[in-house]
Amino acid sequence: MSDRRTIARVLEEIARRLAISESNPFKAKAYEKAARAVAGATGPVDEWIASGEMEQTPGIGKATAGVIRELASTGRSSYLEELKGAQPEGLLELLRVPGLGAKKIAILQEALGVDSREALEEAASSGRIASVKGFGPRGQQKILDSLRELRETGDRWLLPVALDVAESLRLAISKVPAADAVEIAGSVRRRLETVGEIDILVVSSRPASAIAEIRRLGILGDPVVEGEVLRGRGAGEIPVRITVSAWKEAGLRLLLTTGSEEFVRRVEELAREKSGKGSSQQGEDGRKSVSAAEKGVFKALGIPFVPPELRESADAAGRRAPSKLISARDIKGVFHVHTAYSDGRAPVAEMVEAAVERSWQYVGISDHSPAAYYARGLKIDDLRSQQSEIDREARARPEIRIFKGTEADILAGGEIDYGPEVLAGFDFVVASIHSRFGMEKDEMTERIVRAIHNPFVTFLGHMTGRLLLSRKGYSVDFDRVFDAAAEKGVMIEINGSPRRLDLDWRWMKRALDRGVTFSIHPDAHSVEEMKYVEWGCFAARKGGLEAAHVFNTRDVEQVRDHLAKRKRRAAGEGKSPA
Repeated sequence: MSDRRTIARVLEEIARRLAISESNPFKAKAYEKAARAVAGATGPVDEWIASGEMEQTPGIGKATAGVIRELASTGRSSYLEELKGAQPEGLLELLRVPGLGAKKIAILQEALGVDSREALEEAASSGRIASVKGFGPRGQQKILDSLRELRETGDRWLLPVALDVAESLRLAISKVPAADAVEIAGSVRRRLETVGEIDILVVSSRPASAIAEIRRLGILGDPVVEGEVLRGRGAGEIPVRITVSAWKEAGLRLLLTTGSEEFVRRVEELAREKSGKGSSQQGEDGRKSVSAAEKGVFKALGIPFVPPELRESADAAGRRAPSKLISARDIKGVFHVHTAYSDGRAPVAEMVEAAVERSWQYVGISDHSPAAYYARGLKIDDLRSQQSEIDREARARPEIRIFKGTEADILAGGEIDYGPEVLAGFDFVVASIHSRFGMEKDEMTERIVRAIHNPFVTFLGHMTGRLLLSRKGYSVDFDRVFDAAAEKGVMIEINGSPRRLDLDWRWMKRALDRGVTFSIHPDAHSVEEMKYVEWGCFAARKGGLEAAHVFNTRDVEQVRDHLAKRKRRAAGEGKSPA
């Protein structure tokens, strides 16, 4: 197994299992660090190991190096198998329950013998969890609410996890002799923020042989074969459906397996209206490119091609899509970047270097304000030290513009953490909510609108506060917020953190129609997380956004002038901001 992603996932699973069963938390953290180190390394894994570079990589220790070597040479980890054998089968599944971390699972297992989701629900429903120290009636009710939410939404995985598994499957299947082409389809291809199943399309001139060879790979455990479809579970127990197609149907099969069901159903209706032939149109054979063959199907049906990201609703079928959706290549720089001064994991210099390596023209450093005490929000003395370091780094790195900013808390009454005399010293301000999520809709809306009216605010950060698969966004009147942001020229952040992807893409067209400008931010707390801007771009594409709709696709001169103009205006208005 020389696949970097798969090795990293095995290390992550070991870390999760250790977090539940091991009293020493540093052991689990060691495997977490090793997983990040493997994922962040470059070049072929085998060469990385053979050259001795692996042992020199920060985050790789003696024990984790041994596990990596075994995985690379044999495709298995005896240590993981040992952990699996010592733990109840359903224990790891408990980590999918929102708000139930490894420590709480360990406590419940020891106190009540909870070792599966079913056992957890029985213990909560019977009232036994309320008596466990650290939980109480409120903690028990939260568990019941989380379990109910899981039942309503079904088991889903964050897009990066599903994409990782899908890419590993694609690479493995690509080595099968009878597989001529392998494409990721389904909701992963549509870049939906959470995924319930992975779809893979395999194109082959020998479909029966391809099915047999894929079964022998063992990548789905013991898959069930239903005609041209194999079903099973991939890494992390994600359901997987693999469809095998002959070349003459490749384009149509890619369209059908990409979905969504509503979109495909409407395409079929349009096809019947136009030709009376349903979806029998095949387009071109397309042996050089399955995606080109898919475009041929659209052409044959007389329907405008729709990018996969936009294929969620029936309304998108037959409608001409934006001429060019935004991509990560359009991004010229980013804001909302944290450093070790607050809750980031890297110093200013490393975060700036990461931006330079991506050929960005600018980067905005924005550590937390004092109200975010849990994130080591910067008090005035710390802020002075941070800004002095930014100045030193700016002198040392003239090839990139470093903007000074803050992620300042929106307090309960809508005030911005830091007074006007401090806010006036920043080039930009990301205003975000990190507390009091349970406000009523009108009260929360007023809180946000009041913050938007503060002349020093540049961006509204993660507007709804949602955490995918664990916390719903707070209740807010979107139209009032959009109108206020458009009126005051405050940009709404598209937060690229895969756990947030906030603003939700479903609201972007509405915000755009009301005059809102967006800015795509990584909300990076480490060098590795700078790549989160790419996930933000995926969300923006699903929202139908083009580069012109996004502030940080502008060149550094335009950005500098815009921020300077707002800063001058705010200084005039901000003697006593709202």
